[in-house]
Amino acid sequence: MEYLQCRVKEGTAQGKPRVYFTCHPADFERTFDRIRRDIFQSCDCAIYYTEDMRRIFSKEEQEMDLNRMNLFVIPVTSRLLKETNRAMDLDLPYAVAEKIPVLPIMLETGIEWLYSRPDRFGNLQYLDRCSRDATEIPYERKLKNYLDAALFSNELAEKIRGAFDGYIFLSYRKKDRRLANDLMRRIHSHTAFRDIAIWYDELLTPGEDYNAEILAALQKSAIFAVLVTPNLVGEKNYVQSTEYPDAQAAGKTVLAVEMEATDGQKLRELFPGVP
Repeated sequence: MEYLQCRVKEGTAQGKPRVYFTCHPADFERTFDRIRRDIFQSCDCAIYYTEDMRRIFSKEEQEMDLNRMNLFVIPVTSRLLKETNRAMDLDLPYAVAEKIPVLPIMLETGIEWLYSRPDRFGNLQYLDRCSRDATEIPYERKLKNYLDAALFSNELAEKIRGAFDGYIFLSYRKKDRRLANDLMRRIHSHTAFRDIAIWYDELLTPGEDYNAEILAALQKSAIFAVLVTPNLVGEKNYVQSTEYPDAQAAGKTVLAVEMEATDGQKLRELFPGVP
């Protein structure tokens, strides 16, 4: 790995999980130290990168060095998505082909439409470092949770999952996240329901296909709970087009929870069979 530079939080890189950082060459100066600090606040790993982000790897270098990485981290900017560069055109496709986890970190707003194009990141979930939504799980906690899961043993996660008695899949519009948080607090405030795990979109894994992950979470859930507000029936949305039909197809028990007064007739028209 002589052509790769390495940074560690302390000590040496020996025995530490290997993270490969790649970006648009013009983004390196303003993104590397920022993302490096974020990662080191969350875990002790070795971060590898090239001094020249324009360097192209040979096939032998990919197989010998990049293939040893535990994770690829890619800061997402408009420049990355719009211009030809190694990170987007070579590193990302290689990681996907080799099934190496990818963590895209969104550093700009208003480029989600470009990010989700099939020839860019498609359905891969990202971490949003720009979000100022107080109802979301903070970026720092999401990053730590992801790195713990991606770089270290899954034994603890399995123990946590095993401690729960059941699963509820909570479906809602992002506009209603404040009400979703309120509903989850209400459920867990009851002693009988404290050991019920609630799955919702804040638990999506960055770098994974969110459609596949949502379907997997739905399949293992005992109850499909849909949060009902006027936002649910005001315009076409993912709950209506995908999550609710998938829940019906899987034969899940549906629990509709009206958190704000909503047009019942319109709700039944858009969600046939809703109880």
